[in-house]
Amino acid sequence: MSKLFSHLLFPIRIGNHVLKSRIIAPQSLPHYIQGSEPAPAPSTIQHVGNIAKNGAAIVEFGTWDDTLQRTHGGTAGHFPMYDYSNPANETYVCKLVDTIHFYDSLASIYILPMEMPNFQPQPSKEKPFPFWFSPVNKVSEITQEMMQDMIELAVKKTTYFKSLGFDMCSLQMSYREFLHIGMSKFFLR
Repeated sequence: MSKLFSHLLFPIRIGNHVLKSRIIAPQSLPHYIQGSEPAPAPSTIQHVGNIAKNGAAIVEFGTWDDTLQRTHGGTAGHFPMYDYSNPANETYVCKLVDTIHFYDSLASIYILPMEMPNFQPQPSKEKPFPFWFSPVNKVSEITQEMMQDMIELAVKKTTYFKSLGFDMCSLQMSYREFLHIGMSKFFLR
């Protein structure tokens, strides 16, 4: 192994935790890994378990809780859509977390889009939309209330997933999502 990455597989202490390696596995759910089950299927649990087993100290897993996901079109229709309103489905989420913990890894929940239905930035001649952005919602400004709602939703989701055994969370800030748009230098005026 190159000297550049000679410590990659060695433990590291961060605060009170000793991580088994310096590898963090981001959210990586293969397309079509499970059917229409409303909770993580055995194949999904095995997938994240294998990531932990193969050396990742932290394994991220997405919430996949967008109940309107199948209506978005494009590739969104073949991702899982978990139903957290049914307590029976929590058992499978806990199995997933326990599988990650079994391999001495930490489980991180990847909080997916926090939709703000009336928010969309408006392009201008000086700042046209980049090629990867296609507006889908009404145009309006980000209000203090919208920001507060987003914070409260993130705290609520984080607290819920902590109760299921997750050790930490990360927030999605990519593509057309509210956090990316609201914090991007490109869209700020």
